[in-house]
Amino acid sequence: TDTLNILTCYKNESAVGYTAQEICGNHSDASHLTIGGTGFSFNIGSDSLPLISFYNNSKLNVIHCNDIYCTSFDALPISYTGSSLNYGSHSCIIVASDGYPTIFSYDDQYLTLRSAHCTTHNCSAATSYLLEEVAGSPVGYDHSCFVGSDSRGIVSFAFGDANVGQAQLKFGHCSNTICSSMTSVFVDTETSVGTGSSILVGSDRVPVITYNRVTGERQTKVVHCSNKFCIPYFRER
Repeated sequence: TDTLNILTCYKNESAVGYTAQEICGNHSDASHLTIGGTGFSFNIGSDSLPLISFYNNSKLNVIHCNDIYCTSFDALPISYTGSSLNYGSHSCIIVASDGYPTIFSYDDQYLTLRSAHCTTHNCSAATSYLLEEVAGSPVGYDHSCFVGSDSRGIVSFAFGDANVGQAQLKFGHCSNTICSSMTSVFVDTETSVGTGSSILVGSDRVPVITYNRVTGERQTKVVHCSNKFCIPYFRER
């Protein structure tokens, strides 16, 4: 909110991450705070303070900074409904239209895509939901999220296992503000696509997705959806 950059990164040599406020201009130093974990996703909350989701101790965690420099913060684990003991290695955080965070994450034990909607700004309380699963096949281990033009969450994700040439790209649109459920469609059914996706909403108010093809001729691909649901031949009346 002070127009200076904020970033998250991973420091391999000590296996810890840190947030840093980059001092813009002619200065290269940055203030930073050390946080154990990996797989960071970053956003700004409705209270104008940084939010970070990350993976630590086999669980999804959320940091809510108490000031714009993140010199102090609340770090809280997000509990999943169910018995999963390993979840959150990949996550993506947005701020829903009710002003509270929603986190998309991968359940590493059950190989499913889930959401968690917080009911406080610092995520001290949250409810988790199962969004998509297929028996024996990973769903959503690699995903990206954004807020759609209708103020609901949208997510692009890999469906299937890219390591055996079976991943495909899917798109999900949350059915409500808290994303307790979603509708999903295949966007690209060519084999071994959908990893490394990134999604946003273009100036025409519909999603645009970039993603990778990981076997054969390796490529970066782009999809421009024709509507907010990314459904072919669909038009609202």
